Amino acid sequence: MYAFEISSSKREQLIDITTQVEKCLAESGIENGLLNVYAQGATAAIMIQENRDASVQADVVDLLRRLIPKGVWLHDRQDGNGDAHLYSPHINF
Repeated sequence: MYAFEISSSKREQLIDITTQVEKCLAESGIENGLLNVYAQGATAAIMIQENRDASVQADVVDLLRRLIPKGVWLHDRQDGNGDAHLYSPHINF
């Protein structure tokens, strides 16, 4: 198994992990098969989308903020991040 860690600098952020995934694949020596990418944690996710224009990333985060507002979920009473459990726009591959 190959793994790497990603740290975000914002509460909601898309991070391109293509380079890290390609490095893991190259180090594995595997030439044929399937590659599984997994995000551990309740507030992280894998999203596949184009990464040509930064406005696309901004639009995705904006859409998720509009669809899943902060401060209206039962879980917010515990630690204020109920919305983060409903969407996780932290990782972009």
